[in-house]
Amino acid sequence: MVSTSGFGVGVDIGSISRVIHIKGSYSLVDFVQETGRGERNGQPCVSLVLFYNKKYEESEFGRYIALSSCRREFLQKAVNGFGYSCSKVQTLVPCDNCEKDD
Repeated sequence: MVSTSGFGVGVDIGSISRVIHIKGSYSLVDFVQETGRGERNGQPCVSLVLFYNKKYEESEFGRYIALSSCRREFLQKAVNGFGYSCSKVQTLVPCDNCEKDD
């Protein structure tokens, strides 16, 4: 299935195993909503971002993409004001950066 960013709002389809973003999301909150469409069936979901745009480089989303530390913690802080790294929550599948550290 191919969709626009509007798919990130209120849709619950359990069989989504990959979410691919071409360009950045409008905000990190939108990104969390859009990637959250996957993994509804309890299986891991891959989120792939195909991204390069000078205009986004200095944005919050650009900083997220360039991050070398825990992506989960960065997203949680941006959305909730606090966050826990993958290493603190052992029951979760680690983000790509934390997976490299293992």
